Order: sequence, then C-alpha cells, then structure tokens
Amino acid sequence: MARFAVKTLEFDKVKALLASKTATSLGKAQALAIRTESEFSIVKRLQEETAEALRLLDEGKRFPFGGAHNIVAAVKHAQLGAVLEAETLMEIGSTAAAIRQIKTFLQEESELAPTLAAYAEALQPLPRLEKQLENAISEKGEIKDSASTKLGGLRTGIQMAKNRVREQLEKVLHDPNNQKYFQDALVTMRGDRYVIPIKQEYKLNFPGVVHDQSGSGATLFIEPMAVVNLNNDIKKYMAEEKEEIERILRQLSGSVGADGDLLTAGVETLTNLDVICARAYLAQAQKAVRPMLHLGGKVEIVQGRHPLLDQSQVVPLDIELGGGFNTLLITGPNTGGKTVALKAVGLFALMAQAGLFLPARSAKMPVFRAIYADIGDEQSIEQSLSTFSGHMTNLVEILNEVRSGDLVLVDEICAGTDPNEGAALAMAMLEHLHEQGVLTMITTHYSELKTFAYGHTGMENASVEFDPVSLRPTYRLLMGVPGSSNAFNISRRLGLSEEIVENAGKLLDQEHVHMEDVLHELEGERRQYESQNKEIQML
Repeated sequence: MARFAVKTLEFDKVKALLASKTATSLGKAQALAIRTESEFSIVKRLQEETAEALRLLDEGKRFPFGGAHNIVAAVKHAQLGAVLEAETLMEIGSTAAAIRQIKTFLQEESELAPTLAAYAEALQPLPRLEKQLENAISEKGEIKDSASTKLGGLRTGIQMAKNRVREQLEKVLHDPNNQKYFQDALVTMRGDRYVIPIKQEYKLNFPGVVHDQSGSGATLFIEPMAVVNLNNDIKKYMAEEKEEIERILRQLSGSVGADGDLLTAGVETLTNLDVICARAYLAQAQKAVRPMLHLGGKVEIVQGRHPLLDQSQVVPLDIELGGGFNTLLITGPNTGGKTVALKAVGLFALMAQAGLFLPARSAKMPVFRAIYADIGDEQSIEQSLSTFSGHMTNLVEILNEVRSGDLVLVDEICAGTDPNEGAALAMAMLEHLHEQGVLTMITTHYSELKTFAYGHTGMENASVEFDPVSLRPTYRLLMGVPGSSNAFNISRRLGLSEEIVENAGKLLDQEHVHMEDVLHELEGERRQYESQNKEIQML
C-alpha cells in the first residue's frame, strides 16, 4: 500500500473501533496494528473466520477469554531464570486456565466453526502447571498455606506464637497493679513486635524494651519483658516463612519457564482468536455483511454505509466499479458527499482485506494487490509545497507504483492550478490508468472530464444528487449521470446577491453553459422517470 493511502482513508479509526471490541490487552494491541492482506486465499480465510465467529455469537455462544492476561514478558523472564511475584504467577495460572477453556470451547463448537476449531490444535493445556499454581496461589495473588507442608506448619506456628503473646499481654493489661502505667489499655504493633503504650513518667517502673514514642513524647511504646522471647519466636518463624515463600516462588517460576514456549504459543493463539471475535462483534454492531470475494476486478456495493459515520444518519451508497468500465468520475456540488463516497469504497476494500465485514446490504469485492488514495489537503509546509504540488507528489508516486488490478482513489484530481492545464493533465492520467487496467475512482469539478468520460469506452460518469427545490445535496450517488457543481444555486442559498450571480452567468463561456444546460435537462428527465417508476411500482 502507498504510505499515504491507509492514513488518508482513516483506516486507523476503523482499527480503533475494532480494538474497542477486544477482550484482552494483547488483542487490543493486535487490533490496532491489524494489516490488510493482498493474497486471495488469505483474505478468504480471514472472512471465513469472521463468519464462523459471528455464527457462534448469533447462537448465543461466548468465547471464554476471561482470565487471560498479557503474560508474554513474565514468561520470558521466567525462562531466563527470574523469580516471579505471586500476583504474576496468579495471572499465568488464570491464563493457562483460559487456554484450556478456549480449546474445549472450540472443540465443542467444531461443527459450527470448523475453521476456528483448527486453532484448538495450537492450544496446549498445561494441567500440571495449572494445578500447581492453583494450589499455591489464591485469586488475590497471595501464597496459600497449602503451597507446601512446611509453609502451612510455619504459619500455624506463627499464629500459635501470636496467640501466646496476646495471652501474656492480656494478663499484663488486666493486672490491677499496672493500670496506672498505661496511656491506653490496648495492644499495638511497632515493626513486627507487640507493644503496649506506657506513660513516659513510668518507664522505669515498667520493665521492657522501648520501641517507639509518640510525637509529644508523653507515650512510650514498650515491649514487656514477658513477651520478648515470644516475639522473637514470631520473628524467627516469619523469617523462615519468607524463605519458604521465596523457595516456592522460585520453584513455580521454574515450572513456568519449563512450559514457557507452550504458554507463549497459547497466548499468541488466544490473541488471534480475540481479534477474530472482535471482528464478529464489530460486524454485529454495524449490521455488516460478509463481502462476496471474487477474482474479477469488480466492486459492487448495495446500500453501503460509511463505517465511521453515524449508521442511523448516513445516506446509503449504491456504487459499481469494474466490469464494463474501470474508471469512474464522480461530479457534483461541494459538501454533496463525493469525498465520502470515495473514502467509503477505499475503506470497504481495506476492511474486506483485513477480514472485516462491510456495513452494507450486500457487497462484492475483488482482492486488490494494492490500494492508493490521494484525498484531502496533503500539502507539506515543511517541503514548501503548494496544494497542487503536494497532491501531484502523491500522484507521481501512485503512477510509478500502480499495477493492473490495483485500486486508485483521487479526490479533486489536478485541482489547485490552471483549469485548462489541470483538466488536460487529469485526462492524460486517467487515460494512462485506464490503459493499464487500474480500477480508478476520482472526483472532479472539471466539465472537460465529464465529456472525456462520455467519449471513452470503459469510463463512466456518476454524480451526487442535488435537490433543485431545497438547493441542498441529498447525498445519493447516481451512477451513469454526470453532475453539475451547482455553484450558482449554492451561492444563492448562502446569500450571494442575485446581481452578482447573474453577472457570473453571463461571463461563462458558451460551451460550459451548454454542458450545464444538458446536465440540468438530463437531471430533470431522470427525476421524471424516477417519479413515473414509483407510480408504476405502486400500481
């Protein structure tokens, strides 16, 4: 693809819509980086995957992605010998469970989704690792007592020692002879030692180890001598507990490292499936249809809706390109929807070749080797290029790279320069693209190009409809009919004085006036036939 095509067509916004439908962070990243394919068999497989995922969703089936995490970096660290944190190991365990669940799901739904079921072969359950992690780590990412017999014993010992400390301290607190020493009759902690708050003036009367004092200095936090040895026992047990936890984490990390390749492959497959499922969710949201792919070079879209516009507000687009003609010129007023039509066709091609369904009633699409687009104001301030020079730079690159069967989209071809020279350049370019067998769509205001298309086999005119009564565009695309720019009518609607508009009409050359009259006459006849056709259908 030409470097400016994907950006110009705003395909990144479609990717963002797709990413919003993913279930995992890795799936989101992959959706944002999704690429279009240019090989027919690959595009066909992508479309089949989306169709099967959509079939499962329509049947009320849901892919069990819950519990899957981005564990790729953690697994790599484990393979290099690093010791992982308990919370990270918990995420690896839940991801291993997700891999197992997705595999089972795909195998059970193989009849409805045979293409997706093939992914199950790449998903390798790891029941031993999953069980190890489940037994050792809680859902909160904490080491369980059951992680090892020794750890369970140490934690029991710690609890028993703490209970003995509390019993001793309760005795001290409830001794009537000690009541005057206490600031508050309660047990608190300083560091990992149990202490009692004692009034400063009685520190010599209360034997123990001072661990802290209050901000005012009126209270000392003293560890009574009666519990010093018990606190030491707790500390010893806790040190042993820490060592045992480190050993458990090291052992579990080693197990993760040993199964690292299988875990990484499983996550990669999960990510691919997440994006496939997202394509199906997006198809549901846009009420999109599967495009019919064919080896011929014909685009046929019925009731297509631009995927980035409000689907309830957009005017559907009917368009053909290819077959009897490979060059389509779209004319008509500004703000009439010419550029929207151009972008919609380009986006449909990109979406189809990325495995996405298309928001339309039906669509037939070829698989293009490449898609080129020059749309919008691409002038470069840094390169000191005018609008014309900026567009011409893009067109030169397109003409150098394009091949038969490619798709070329150009908005306002050769605009921004002398109209006669611009029209001549445009005609020469169109003839060159036409002779090469390139599918080409352009928009233009040049009247010469409308006549040029009429006189060439394999070229076709189209226009965006303009309502002469309301003086507003209807945004409908009319195949086979060139359009008028309606500059005078639009200027009237915007408030330009009638005197100026009439004077401008007198200054138009006769050939242009004749062409515009012909177009208005054709438009009137088309409306008359359309009205009569509706009456016939009603009868």
